[in-house]
Amino acid sequence: MNQKPKSLKSEKKSFIRFVNKTGRDVDVLWLNYEGEPVKYHTISPDIYIDINTYVSHPWIFEDSETRDRRAVRNQLVFYPPDWEKFVNSKAKNLQQDHEITPHRIVMMITLPVYRLRDRCLQVLRDSVNWEENIGLLDQLEFELPKSVLDDLYVMILKKAHYL
Repeated sequence: MNQKPKSLKSEKKSFIRFVNKTGRDVDVLWLNYEGEPVKYHTISPDIYIDINTYVSHPWIFEDSETRDRRAVRNQLVFYPPDWEKFVNSKAKNLQQDHEITPHRIVMMITLPVYRLRDRCLQVLRDSVNWEENIGLLDQLEFELPKSVLDDLYVMILKKAHYL
């Protein structure tokens, strides 16, 4: 059984720089201790935000308008790495007695690779002004399988910020 990602108590810090490479505004959301998303910030395209977080605190990213998920390191849920381990793995040639100072780890927010079905639903959702053409959903009922229509309906509601 997959457990819902959520923050756990941790003392291991992580210093992250998220860079938005999606070409669209992206909401950065921290998953709290109950697994509920908490909006932290909105990042414009090609802009970054520095976040001081913890290793066991997951983050997710959504398109600000469509609510479509975005990815970091090809993952829809980002778990920050321990900055000391990350830096040590990158700097093996440092002397043993060299003190390592906190270092920001740069992570790019990108578009994930969507399943063809999901991408088609996104295009359908974005190609119609559903507020003015809500009756079109009734017509699609006879042309699309119920599961596809249900998923389209959820996407429309998310984009309208009803979900």
